[in-house]
Amino acid sequence: MPYFMNKKIVFECLRLIPKGKVVSYKQLAQSLGIGSARLVSYYLRQNQSADRFIYPCFKVVRSDGSLADGYLFGGKLKQKQYLQQDGVVFYKDKVVDSCFYEFNSVLKSYFCLLIKYGFPGPWPWFGKAEYNFEEIIISSVLTQNTSWPNVEKSVVNLRLKGICSLAGILESSESVLLNCIKPSGFYTRKAQTLKSLALLIHNFKRNYFQKNSIEKVRQKLLTIYGIGQETADTVLLYAFDRLIFPIDAYTRKFVGSYLSLVSLSSNSYLNLQSFFQQHLPRDLEVYKNMHALITAWGKDN
Repeated sequence: MPYFMNKKIVFECLRLIPKGKVVSYKQLAQSLGIGSARLVSYYLRQNQSADRFIYPCFKVVRSDGSLADGYLFGGKLKQKQYLQQDGVVFYKDKVVDSCFYEFNSVLKSYFCLLIKYGFPGPWPWFGKAEYNFEEIIISSVLTQNTSWPNVEKSVVNLRLKGICSLAGILESSESVLLNCIKPSGFYTRKAQTLKSLALLIHNFKRNYFQKNSIEKVRQKLLTIYGIGQETADTVLLYAFDRLIFPIDAYTRKFVGSYLSLVSLSSNSYLNLQSFFQQHLPRDLEVYKNMHALITAWGKDN
């Protein structure tokens, strides 16, 4: 793993440490498999952020709870001040054991997948040209029961016809739309779903899906023929930036194989969703990254 990626993942770990908690240099090294606590210390010294709370290096202490020398933003006294302001408890100048944060198995797997695949970036992930809001919605429907290359072919066709938008979908003739999305398969049903979804969003407006409760807007999406729980949650997460974790076949495989929770992998959609939402930080980028990383892992396994 290149130096800059190791550093970025270390900072991602820091970002996710909850309020009132700390981790040790050794914990970070072991969780990330990057060699040694000393190497973690080296990465932390590369923090150039003026805002200490973006990448809170002050939340890293020695294994015994004592503070190391050389904290960048004011030394030990400042580090202790920042920790106490954050809710960390000290006893005789050492952080008490109850303030140490343990990364759970799901969060550890998140870091491991980041090390293996890197940060996915925006939809459609891993260096591909970013899709806009409407293209994310359209491709979320097109990707049902087909491979991503087939979706890309359909998107290219829609762009060439100038109808790769919700308005374009609504205004296009049935024959033109069917021909454009034919590579993604099940195109008659998907065309109907796209038309209905485009009309729904047109009528209720983007703000409706961003401001109302997740439960309310999710149920609204599920009224559309061809929109199941996975597609609805994918649209909500990636297009509307709502904090909900989609579950697909790769996720079930990941739970059973990678996490070795075979009995859980056969649980209901909502139970599996609840599992991930309970074990991941309530963070939009983590949800997006983890879903994309599981997909990448699933394709390899």
